[in-house]
Amino acid sequence: MGVEAAFQQMIILFVGIIVGFAARRLHILDDASCKAVTKTVMSITLPCFIVSSGFSADRSASGTEIFVYFLASLACYAAAYLIGTAISRLPLFPRSDRRLCSFMTTFGNTGFIGLPVIGALFGTEAVFYATVFNLPFNFLVFSIGIFLVSNESSIRNVNPRSFVNACLVASVVAIALYLTTFPIPSIVQTCFDTLGSATVPLAMLITGASLGKETPKDVFANPGLYLVSFAKVVLVPAVSLAILSLVVQNPLLVKIGALLMAMPVAANATLLCLQYGGNDRLASRGVFLSTLLSVGTIPLLVYLIG
Repeated sequence: MGVEAAFQQMIILFVGIIVGFAARRLHILDDASCKAVTKTVMSITLPCFIVSSGFSADRSASGTEIFVYFLASLACYAAAYLIGTAISRLPLFPRSDRRLCSFMTTFGNTGFIGLPVIGALFGTEAVFYATVFNLPFNFLVFSIGIFLVSNESSIRNVNPRSFVNACLVASVVAIALYLTTFPIPSIVQTCFDTLGSATVPLAMLITGASLGKETPKDVFANPGLYLVSFAKVVLVPAVSLAILSLVVQNPLLVKIGALLMAMPVAANATLLCLQYGGNDRLASRGVFLSTLLSVGTIPLLVYLIG
């Protein structure tokens, strides 16, 4: 997909974000409704979106390539964490927020924005490869991620059941479908496709609604957030692109991985901070600013990687 088409697609997605933002400001969407829609997306429509990708995935990649891709994803996340840790040591950040800064550069909004963007740019079949690349996210965000946002000095509060969620199960199912080529009735595929198609508009609405809670003055007054957001949507994908280009042979897989690492700060950063005593205001502002920046940086990345 060319840069013009990518930019147009991002504008379409951003319109959904603006509508969600306006709906929050006009009190059409509130905390309760946002929570309900978020749960619907994460528990129903997004898992269906992921499973449907297993039906239509291009099976040109071998099992070995898939495994190497998974390892490359781990390397990209490790690099993102190191970048965030280095940035957090700057005097722009108080000691209490250093680990949260590392979280924000490491974990992107791959579920709410990443998978829908990949599907919009490269087709549903590409979402399968995105789910493979995204597998480490599900394990890391509920282990190391909780430690990074928590005000505790250990991860003893981690609930092992949090490792298992609908999106992770759907990812495993999609991989199984890919590897086994088990015949699935067309009516079943249509059901998953139909439910999964609701993911993109709902995800954009909720992303906008979450941003509607913030005021521009609070967001743009923090110079440290500019650096964190720049690192997340520019520096991290640049380093990830270098890593992927070295170890992954399939150009499509390289593009998908780099784009996923270019996603803005994960939306669940705020939720985890609220649950584990982190700085939820800083997290929500990081989500806001990095999401705004990504509207320009994602089409630019698509142009650069051809």
